[in-house]
Amino acid sequence: MIKHLFKITLSDKISIFWVLLFPIILGTFFMFAFEGLKNKDNFTSIKVAFVGDVDKSESSLYSIMEDLPYESEQSEVTNMFLLSEVATKEEAEQQLNDKEIKGYIYNDELYIYKNGMSETVIKTVMEIYYKAFDQATALVENTALTYPEAFARVFKENNLFEETGEKTSSLLESYYYSVLGMAIMLASSFSLVGTAFILPNQTEIGKRIAISPQSKIKKLLLILFVNFVIMMSIFILILLYFKFVVGIPFHYPVRVIIITFLGALFALALGFSENILMSKLSFNTKVGINTTIGVFGGFLSGMMFQPMKYFTEKYIPFLKYINPVNLITDGLLSIEQYDHHIRYYINLGCLALFTIILITLSALKFRREKYESL
Repeated sequence: MIKHLFKITLSDKISIFWVLLFPIILGTFFMFAFEGLKNKDNFTSIKVAFVGDVDKSESSLYSIMEDLPYESEQSEVTNMFLLSEVATKEEAEQQLNDKEIKGYIYNDELYIYKNGMSETVIKTVMEIYYKAFDQATALVENTALTYPEAFARVFKENNLFEETGEKTSSLLESYYYSVLGMAIMLASSFSLVGTAFILPNQTEIGKRIAISPQSKIKKLLLILFVNFVIMMSIFILILLYFKFVVGIPFHYPVRVIIITFLGALFALALGFSENILMSKLSFNTKVGINTTIGVFGGFLSGMMFQPMKYFTEKYIPFLKYINPVNLITDGLLSIEQYDHHIRYYINLGCLALFTIILITLSALKFRREKYESL
């Protein structure tokens, strides 16, 4: 029976495409799109202009961007940004149109000519800065620290804009992490399809299975086991592709596998719970829900536009705890870029909690499910 279940699940070509091939295709697209920035030897400082007279002792953003380093493969350190000052906004706009600069900052707002990788780096650094500024402001308001002291503590505690040991703080890696998170959520379609086979109100096969003498709990566990093995096999393939083809350094592979494992369990529980708790919805509606969670959750996690992740954390902070794609993306970021792993364990706890809730509610209803006629 296990062999038959594997065969049925793997015959779902649409799910295989969206869960395995689409993330690999998207990851490959990112690899070529980011090629210029990932090749450290070809990196040139990004030109940014500040409008007006800048007091370097007062402008933390200017000071941070001015001193932000970039290290090449030959360990040659250069500035990530090449800053300049212009008197008026019109002058900055002219330089932008002439492509002399990638962007200019006026009244703490960034203006760019078009979207591109250099522009994304500027946006991301500014978003991180403003996030740190909010934390520093809270420290100043509640402690005796000054702004410089508060900034120093925030940057030290969060390890922002720094490298630690062999870890890279590349702003590009989060794109790949969110792709993995999206793939994990889309994989809930496997359990959505698989568990429908044992529900008599969902499929014809479910009607035949329902009248068989075998325990439906055992059949359910067997289906979930097969789905989980297939899902984890796909995710391992994606991780291997990202590491050895794309070149994403996973410095803590065990922790990466653990959060992927918990993400897969959540996706498994999500598909099963949709069949049980939302049994009146059509199959296509359930697939649409899964797709929305995966794609829109990936968007909020920065998959299409990296600063969106920091925008969400700043203005809608509760979303980062209920968006499963963000929990996976943020968990991977925390172990790869920060010294402390508190956020990683918080995200693991959230995934585990949501999984337990879904499984408990679904299992209780599944055991009580009775049908008047088949």
